[in-house]
This record gives sequence, C-alpha cells and structure tokens, in this order.
Amino acid sequence: MVTAAEKKIEGPAVAKPSAPRILPLVMVFLAVATGICSDRYLGFSILYWWTGSLCSWCLWWVFIRGHRNQLAAISLLTSVAALAGAWHHWQWYLFADNNLGFTAHEAPQPVCFEGVALNGPRTIPPGTANPLRTIVRGEETRLSVQIIKVRNGADWQSSSGKTHLFVEGQLLGVHPGDRIRVFARMLKPRPAQNPGEFDLWLHQRADRILCRNYANYPDCVTVLDPRVQWSFRGWIESVRSRCNEILWSRLSHQRSGLATAVLLGAREQLNREKIEDFVVTGTIHLFAISGLHVGILATALFFLARLNFVSQRWAPLFVFCLVLLYAMLTDARPPVVRATVLLAALCGGMLMGRKTSPFNSLAAAAIFILAINPSDLFRTGTQLSFLAVATLYWFSPCLTRVQNADPLAQLVEKSRPRFVRWLRRIGKTYFQLALASGVIWLVALPLVMHRFHILSLSAVLLNTILWIPMLVALLSGFSLLLLTWLAPPAAPVAAWICDNSLWVLEMTVATVRSIPASHFWVTGPTWWWLAVFYAGVFLLASVPLLRPTKRWCLTILAIWIGIGFLTSSWERWQRTSNQTLACTFLSVGHGTSVVLEIPGGKTVLYDAGTSGSPSAATRSVSSFLWSRGITHLDAIILSHADVDHYNGLPELMDRLSVGSFFISPVTFAHMNPALEQLLQSLEKNGIHPQKIDAGDLVHISHETRIEVLHPPAMGSSGSDNSNSIVLEITYQGRRILLPGDLETPGLEAVIAKTPRRYDLVMAPHHGSLHSSPHAFAAWSQPDWMVVSSGYRHDVQVVAGVYKEVGAQVLETAKSGAIRFLLDSHSVRVLRWREEAW
Repeated sequence: MVTAAEKKIEGPAVAKPSAPRILPLVMVFLAVATGICSDRYLGFSILYWWTGSLCSWCLWWVFIRGHRNQLAAISLLTSVAALAGAWHHWQWYLFADNNLGFTAHEAPQPVCFEGVALNGPRTIPPGTANPLRTIVRGEETRLSVQIIKVRNGADWQSSSGKTHLFVEGQLLGVHPGDRIRVFARMLKPRPAQNPGEFDLWLHQRADRILCRNYANYPDCVTVLDPRVQWSFRGWIESVRSRCNEILWSRLSHQRSGLATAVLLGAREQLNREKIEDFVVTGTIHLFAISGLHVGILATALFFLARLNFVSQRWAPLFVFCLVLLYAMLTDARPPVVRATVLLAALCGGMLMGRKTSPFNSLAAAAIFILAINPSDLFRTGTQLSFLAVATLYWFSPCLTRVQNADPLAQLVEKSRPRFVRWLRRIGKTYFQLALASGVIWLVALPLVMHRFHILSLSAVLLNTILWIPMLVALLSGFSLLLLTWLAPPAAPVAAWICDNSLWVLEMTVATVRSIPASHFWVTGPTWWWLAVFYAGVFLLASVPLLRPTKRWCLTILAIWIGIGFLTSSWERWQRTSNQTLACTFLSVGHGTSVVLEIPGGKTVLYDAGTSGSPSAATRSVSSFLWSRGITHLDAIILSHADVDHYNGLPELMDRLSVGSFFISPVTFAHMNPALEQLLQSLEKNGIHPQKIDAGDLVHISHETRIEVLHPPAMGSSGSDNSNSIVLEITYQGRRILLPGDLETPGLEAVIAKTPRRYDLVMAPHHGSLHSSPHAFAAWSQPDWMVVSSGYRHDVQVVAGVYKEVGAQVLETAKSGAIRFLLDSHSVRVLRWREEAW
C-alpha cells in the first residue's frame, strides 16, 4: 500500500501518450494537391476528371450505405482529387478561342484593342544609372486590362483574355472599371530560353495571361467610358493610391520605394539592386506581405480593442475585418491570403470559444488559395510561405515547453535585480527566436538552394536581429498612414521613425552582404532529391506512427544528404570522363555568350553580355552553368570591348570562381565607365587579365586546341569590333570558329588566311550585313552557322547567304540555347526550345 507521503516523493504520474488527432483538412489538401499535380504532369482530359469525380461520388454513396466508412472516406477524397484536377485543367489548358494571346508572337507586332482596366495604374520608377546597361529604362506604368475587342484592319471583332499593359511615362486618369482603347506593341511572354532560367511564359500563363503589351506614350491609352458607379475595387485602388502618395511624400526618396514594398507589397517600386541585397542575405521574405505583417497589425488592433475602442466580444470580428481589408489593399497575394485565413480561424475560435487545430487551419488556407488559383501550388513563394509556417507549428512545442523549475531556483531568480531578470528574459526570447529562425532556415534551405542557388549563412542571425527595426517600421508606417488622415500634425513624427527604421534595415542588410563568406552561390540539389526530401519530411510530421526514433531520423537524414553529395560527385565525374566537346550558344538577346565544356572537365566562357540589363545576362549564364553543375570557370575570354559582350561578367565573377581571364591587346586601350567597372570587378576578385593575340594558344586541355587567329599584337585599325578575338577550337578533327563582332578591316585580315572548312561557326556581329557575309561564308564554308542575337528583320537575308554554301542556320532568338556535341564520329545538335535537355 502506497502512502500519501510516498506519492509526493514519487512525483506526478506520467500521462499516457494520446492517440494522434485526425486532421481531416490535411487529408483534403493532400487530395487536392494530388489532383492538381496529376493534371499538370499527366495531362488527363477534363472529361476524365469529371467522370472520375462522378464515379467516386457513386462509390461513396454505396460505401456509406454499407457502413464501410474507411472506403467511403477514400472515395470522397478521390472525388475531391478529381474535382481539383478538373479545376486545374480548366485554368491551365482551356482558353476562349478568341483570346488575343493566341495571336501574340515573341517578336513585337502592332495592335489596337479595347478593354476594361482591372486595377489602377502602378508606377514603376526608372532604373538606376549603370554604365553596363546599354538601354536605360525610364519611368513606366503598369496596368492590368481585360480585353473586350481588337481592331482587325478597319473592323472591330470581339476578343478576350487578360493582359499586362506597360506604358512609358506616367499614365494618369485611368481608374478600375474604365473602358479604354490602347495602341501598343504586343508580345508573347518570354519562355525560358536557357536551361535553369526563369520561365515568364509559364508564370504568366498561371495567371491566365497569354500576352503583354507595350505603349510608347501615355497618349496611346484613351479612356472611352469612365466608370461612373461606385465600386469596391475602385475604392480599394484609390485608398492604395493615396497610401502610396503619402509614403512617397512623407518619407525620403531613398526609402520611399522600400516603404511601399514593406507596407503595401509594391515591390515593383524597388530597384533590382536593392532586391538583390535582400535575396542574397535570405531576408527577401520581409517584402512578402504575410504572417509577420498580419501578425503585427492584428496585435496592434487587439491592443486598441482592449482600450475599449471596441466591445471585447466583437473584437475578433473587428480585427479580422480590418486585416481582410489590408489583405485586399496589398493585392491579396498567396502569403497574405494564407495569413488572413489563419487569422480568420483564430478569430472564429475566439468567438465560438473553441480551440482550433493549427495544421487544419493551415490546410484550409492552402485549399482556399488553390481554389482561387491552382497554379499557386507550383510557385516557390507560396511553397516557402507554407513551409515556414508548417515548420513553426511543428517546432513550437519545443519552444513553449515549460519544465517544472526547482523551488530553490525560482527563489534565486526572484532575488535577482529587476533589470537582470529583464535581461535574462530578453536573452531567452532572443534565443527562442534564433532557434525558430534556424529551424525554418534549415527546413527551407534545400528549396532555396534549388530555386535561387544561394546559401546564406547570415540569414539566421539577420532574421533574429531585423525583427526589431521591421516591427518599428511597420508600426510607425501604419501610424503614418492613419495619422495623415486623423491627426496630420503628428504624422511627421511617425514618418521620421519609419524612415530611420527602414534606414537601419537597409544598411544592416547591405553591410552583411558585403561581409566575406556571408553567402555562397551553389548549384543546389536536383529536383528528385528535393521531392523525396520534402515528401519524407511531410510523412514524418503528419503521420506519427511512421516516425522512427530521433537517432534513426538523424541517420536517415545524413544518408539522404550523403546521397545528394554523391549525386553531385557523380555528375562531376561524368563531366571529367566525358570525351565529347560541348559548345553551347546561350540565348541572351542581342549579345553573345558561348560556353565550351572541354573533355576533362574544363569549362571556358567566351563573352557574357547583352544589350539590355546586365543582371539578365548574368542570370542566363549562371543559370545554365548551375544546371550543368558548374561552379568554376577555367577561363573567360572577352572578345572585345563592346558592353553587350561583357556587361554580365562583373556580377558573374561574384557568383563563380574564375581561373584565367583573357583579353585582346587593345581591350583597355580606350577606357570608359563600363570598362572601369569591369576592371574594378577583376581587381576585387583577384583576377589578372592576360593579353592574347594572333598565333597564341590558350592552354586548357592537351586534346583540345584553342588558337587565336586575330587580332595581331599591335591591334588593327578600325573599331573595337575590328579587334575582336577570333578563336579556332579544334578537337578530334572538328573545328569551331568564334569571331566575336568581327568586321572590316579585321575581317579582311582573317579571310586572307588559308581557307579552312569549319563544322560550326558563329555569325560575326550577330549576323549583321556589315560583316561581309558573302566573303566570310565562302572562306569558312560552315556546316552549321549560329546567329546569336535578338529578333531582327535582316537576319533572314544573312541566313540565306550561308545557306547558299550549304550551311544549316540556327538562331538563338528562335531556338533558345543551342548545344553542339562534337566528337570524331558526329556532330549532334540540341535546341532548348524544341527538345529540352
């Protein structure tokens, strides 16, 4: 018999583990995701989905009548999956026959159409001055339009579809619901031109947008029928526009764009360089209006409710309504919709006096978002948003676990001075924040590495530190917007606090980015490794019965990470042992970038530039190299000093290591700001340029001969184009010729040499008529000719010249990246747009 005293000594009884709770909405979400993925990758017809859903409903009725509840549940989930597949099929595949996007091409074409403005004009500030950018973008206005009809000659015919309209300059006087007429240039959204590149076509198609339109002047847009009646959407747009005006007028110009991004989600008002700072440091989520913003706003509103501004009973409804209004004000993107649905579940539970399941609420938010747009399932932003919250929910018990403290320890704690207790409490809070941030960072890291190719070691520390200036910036920003209407004299104080908080935020991020080893650019895991990893994490988190011990979990994780490294090593070994020379012409618009993958695992880059944004050239080249598992360039050869051949190199050298850098004798003879920036980048990365001229050999591999045919040591008369480095690459009897932008008089010097028949030649100067195509074609006698340029009307004339000598002509503008595999037996050609490799 156990006495009461013995019971006290034994301590509290250990509770038996309860059975795992059933999460029905999680199962429904799994069914919805399965149906959407099946339709995306298997492409079943919509008739199949409707038939499957109907049959599943019939089976459910049969099983429920027979009291076969488990089979009935499976049938019901199958029906849900079929309905989700049908909904995705409708959104992704089915468009009206008269959709204007079906007539759009990648080359611009004039168009005149009428439509209804779906939102107010969004101003995009001009790009920052950059000597590496050959075309400086001015101020633009973006507008979403629902197309009604299009002009065909002198007649008008009905049309449909949504489009994004970009107008050079500031477009005024257009409001949601206005009927407008537009004269513009229509383009098809640009598909991925190179392996690993972002696909704008698929991204826009997910929003059911099949074309984009560009107008040169605001006068190209005419309001035919202004909206007269009041509309909620119009009111939301006017409030958003007014908030935007307040932020730009009250804050310093340097921080206004950051404020609109943080408070209103208007990321289009930030320049690319500033966004890159936040991407590299792993803090880009601060711009996504999500749980952080909604949580801070909801907490502030609950605090106001406690001051008897609202009845305590109806406070949850009051908070939810205002947060819902804020979500619509910020365009209701998936992260803010997710946060709003979670808040709705919380407020609903408070009103009904019931506790809600966090994972069921999260699943409800996912189902709601996919009901709006099923393609959001495949977007990285949505995936990261839900992954972070799910990780936080799963790990929260470890953060909130309270151990029974010893009475003596409690007494010692109470005896400490108050400020010491506060410091210890703050330290504990910071430790919990750092721990939560670290866990989220670790779980999301494979997806971030796969999608953005960045390993940011500073992200955990920054996310722990930046929440204070972010909290102050959000509260002062919301106060600024409110006080401008209610108490204008107090608004400058809130503006000063918001401006300085954003300055601290911005400077901290920029400073951390400049610290060496704060981040690394990586190739990232393969898609199949990623899929298995997150499928395993989901199963272990959602099905406790399948969860092994912690030791086994760590063992399985270590084995799977090891498999990832072995896969990377295997790919590297394959490149090293490969006996085929690969020459890839990347599609960079009007520019040049050629990658030579030489047997033995060596990689040579010939030029990396475009006539547009230098960041665009960098992304195209680095995305391709990472898709090949390449992080080191054995040599970069710069053909000449035209900016459209090297403006991507400074940023590229920050992302990849470089062995040697070769230039012509006259590359830096006439300095300009763009060349100075290139030289500074070379010095920063510790790279010393080496001059090469006619007759030199670039020693990369014993089996591959890379000879310089031009220019001579003293250079040639004429422009930079005339002094282009002309390379002849020979491997197992195959010859490749890369002439850069060669033109007169340098071109005459080259064709004066003994004629040689080449297997593969790049058209000089992007296929220009000024590069003597008849003489050059007769001298080189190519089997294959590649034109590296954007869409040009004179390319077909040049292509006809080379076809006359028996060459097959390919254009990167049409085929995307073009890859040649050469050995002694054959020359194989792969076109990215036709057969992705």
